[in-house]
Amino acid sequence: MHPSLDKAAGSEGSWLATPLGKATLASTMDPADALLIRTDLQKAREQFVMSTELHLTFLVVPANNHDITPDWKTWVEGTGAG
Repeated sequence: MHPSLDKAAGSEGSWLATPLGKATLASTMDPADALLIRTDLQKAREQFVMSTELHLTFLVVPANNHDITPDWKTWVEGTGAG
């Protein structure tokens, strides 16, 4: 959030939510996690190669769920990578 003066309403100031703040609230995500994901997405946007479907993985993998252990055998079989 950032402060913004609201002179038309005659008040000293008010708080307005940024688009990131609105998205964070709507997602019920922790603000610190939202900032981390935003930073990751900004970095990724510069490096994404859209010629493969690998970039889609970034969109569906939970950002901070460290309790997930991938079944690599199933992944290799499903992708034909093995």
